[in-house]
Amino acid sequence: MRVAVFIFVACIAAMAQDAIKSTVAYLPNQTARIHHVQLRPVLSGSPAASLAVLLQAAFHDPEICCEKGSALQHDLETFNTSSLQAVGDRVKGRRLLQGGRWITVDVEYVEEPSVTAAVLVGDALQSKLVLMEWNDHVYLLKSVMFDETRYNDGSSDYVIREMVLLDPQSKARNHEVTFDRHKDNWGKIKSLLTLTAQKD
Repeated sequence: MRVAVFIFVACIAAMAQDAIKSTVAYLPNQTARIHHVQLRPVLSGSPAASLAVLLQAAFHDPEICCEKGSALQHDLETFNTSSLQAVGDRVKGRRLLQGGRWITVDVEYVEEPSVTAAVLVGDALQSKLVLMEWNDHVYLLKSVMFDETRYNDGSSDYVIREMVLLDPQSKARNHEVTFDRHKDNWGKIKSLLTLTAQKD
């Protein structure tokens, strides 16, 4: 009898907690942009060449990537895969720069079904560099347009409307490709790789 009463009270408490959570703000059409991201011309159409261009744009530092003498030069010279998990495994860790300083590259790999609007919006709002595998192709995230619903408990829900992605092989202006949530298949976003670099 006591067990039944306890379960009943717990259910009532849970229902009351859900009832307390309510919307306090709806903020549509917000945009988070990654600034100072530009692609240099790709010298060949191979996945490895495109990946090198994307990484160079992501790190935005010639000491790190990917020219002669850079920290990641040797790691990428023989790299011939576009697997984001393999890319993360290859570039993460500590390396010595030419000037004698050290750099630490941290990565965070996320694959479906953990690829969510909250993850993408959160990374973009923090100006993190994100490589995305979509339609079996790798892109660099440039901006996210989203709607946000805020609740009185401090949590938020996000719905992504559109993303602007960079692709070295695209012939479009500024090499930009658009992901439209109403037209494109979210399920074809297979993985994300977030990159951060810190010099000692």
